[in-house]
Amino acid sequence: MRLGLSCLVDADHSDTAYADTGWTVPNEPQSRWAERLASLDAYVADLGRREALSDDEKRRNDFRRRFYQACRQREPDASLMACEGPVGIGKTTAVTAYLLRRAIATGARRLFIVAPYTAILSQTARTLREALVLKNERGRPDTIVAEHHHRADFSSISSRDLATLWTAPIVLTTAVQFFETLSANTPSNLRKLHALPGSMVFLDEAHAALPTSLWPQNWRWMRELTADWGCSFVLASGSLARFWEVDDIVGDSRLRLPELVPPDLASPLRAAEDRRVSFVSLGRLDGPEALAEAVAAAPGPRLLIMNTVQSAAVMADMMRKKGRHIMHLSTALCPRDRDAVLALAKARLKHRSFTDWTLVATSLMEAGVDVSFRTCFRERFATTSLIQIGGRGNRNFEWSEGVTVYDFLVSHIDGLKAHPAAATSAEVLSDLFRDKEFEKAVDPAQLVTLAMRKEIRRRGQPSENALLTAERETRYPGAAECGKVIDADTRLVVVDRSLRDRIIARERVCTRELLLGSVQIWTNKIDHLGLDSLPGRDEIFWWPYAYDPAFLGYMEGALFLEGVAAGAAVII
Repeated sequence: MRLGLSCLVDADHSDTAYADTGWTVPNEPQSRWAERLASLDAYVADLGRREALSDDEKRRNDFRRRFYQACRQREPDASLMACEGPVGIGKTTAVTAYLLRRAIATGARRLFIVAPYTAILSQTARTLREALVLKNERGRPDTIVAEHHHRADFSSISSRDLATLWTAPIVLTTAVQFFETLSANTPSNLRKLHALPGSMVFLDEAHAALPTSLWPQNWRWMRELTADWGCSFVLASGSLARFWEVDDIVGDSRLRLPELVPPDLASPLRAAEDRRVSFVSLGRLDGPEALAEAVAAAPGPRLLIMNTVQSAAVMADMMRKKGRHIMHLSTALCPRDRDAVLALAKARLKHRSFTDWTLVATSLMEAGVDVSFRTCFRERFATTSLIQIGGRGNRNFEWSEGVTVYDFLVSHIDGLKAHPAAATSAEVLSDLFRDKEFEKAVDPAQLVTLAMRKEIRRRGQPSENALLTAERETRYPGAAECGKVIDADTRLVVVDRSLRDRIIARERVCTRELLLGSVQIWTNKIDHLGLDSLPGRDEIFWWPYAYDPAFLGYMEGALFLEGVAAGAAVII
């Protein structure tokens, strides 16, 4: 039904656009899968020619080469495949090589790369444009590898249409866009769906793609897409939760997926991971002062991940006031300023001329970001979160002695805030440390799947899954509502004064400009903070307090307001 509506409304929209403006559907570039596979081979071979810096780096490069060849040479005979590969092993290129071979074998229409975070997509897009765009296509690489998310740049209107209509040969999109399209019921959201049949889909960081409650129905849709609509999926992650084997999640739809990585390579890869990173729990720390001391005592550069935006800002602010070299990265900064901070952090990590510094961040640094720290700290949350933070340490074996990832609990005092969704997941992680599971030579995927089972049993499952029920009863509006990946009740708040002035003056402001200069703040905080909407724009608000684009973002003003409310600051 959804695919039928997709065909109908896309034809209707296209015809109306042509009648109104003369717009025509952009010509789809040719897939040229065999040529792109040859280009990818050449790209990977060129990466392997760089000089290794150490014996560990040489071994790592050898593993990367073997991993790529294993995926590249794997018989393309399965429509559903699992791929667990350690961080920094080159999953993007290796999985793409397999899917290109399957695309050649099946005559696939296009290749989708789906990731949970836009930062991963932008990073992947840069890699794939360099690896897959052919010489005579270099003038417009975004027509070949098109990003469909709100922060993507487009060289032309046709490039944008190739992305948003999912008609480019290679489409990168977020997990939110992809899975909410599968459950959608409105013409505007379904218009692109008919581009999916006959395609290859690389589900990157699959462990973070969906909440557990949404997997039962989405797994059924994926099975249907492979069985009836010619699609193929590879589910990949460094900590791959094998939910498809858990009957508490997928019921009678469970099955075992073939592994993309052969067993004779998987074992040495896991052994290398044991040398690269280790996990230690610090237990409970008595507030921000104790946490700051623990972090400062560890070798740098250091990464500290807190569960909430406010906690990250409190720790960053306090540690900097103590004379520490601190950077801060969270959604308290608008996307434009986050990009600048991340670029600076990457430059520091690359040159390594100064190591005694700490990046304090939230979970946005958790998965897929290509950075490598000497020591990592993670406020206790989910098991998969802790393991993923391990991917931000010693990523390329820069430190032969390995690195430590510290799990910790901290008393929520002096401005630190608890995350409302952390309780059950954190309890399960506590159990795993108590049972010494992290001291065993356990496959991370097994550990994450074990944690998932424990969480399901601890939470208890409702008698009926709302999305499954709505779909079974063909209540399409209900399915669309239940299928939302993110149900965040937030409002757009502009932090850029010049952007605010342009909006008030009714100047033309494109969506990208608006998003780059704004933040998202929970609706229930809008009145509490006394924020006013812009004239004539009831859904867009203005941040009138202090905003620090290089450090705390809007938390610069928010922390001051917290201090006033607590009596620690006085407005004169």
